Amino acid sequence: MTTKRFIALVVIVVLAAGLFVAFATQPWDSSDRTTSVSVYTPGQSITVDQGNQFVIALAANPTTGYSWKAAANDNVEQVKSKFVQGDSKLMGAGGTQFITFKATKRGSTTLQVDYARSFEKGTAPADTESFPVRVG
Repeated sequence: MTTKRFIALVVIVVLAAGLFVAFATQPWDSSDRTTSVSVYTPGQSITVDQGNQFVIALAANPTTGYSWKAAANDNVEQVKSKFVQGDSKLMGAGGTQFITFKATKRGSTTLQVDYARSFEKGTAPADTESFPVRVG
């Protein structure tokens, strides 16, 4: 076998292996695809289909004992809450609390979230945000 033929054979084998890897790593099942979830901030109206999730992003600082909590609502239910530290490296600096909800019942409602300390029973929240929600 000549050197040129050997190099050509090696190139063909490498290309074939690359194509195999490219096809083998593709998600063929549609359930593997991620769905995007809309993120809302104060002042925005929320429109969501029944069964879908959405996220509310609010400025927070849990080192003060405060956190956002949703009031009971027949049309949406809180699924989870996650705090993400802001860019500041200072101890005790705030960030953003992301609260995920699921639309459970069709209709229009107002979603209220309160910024309060869970250990201060009977005390008014330090802040309140309201979001108009339409579940279709």
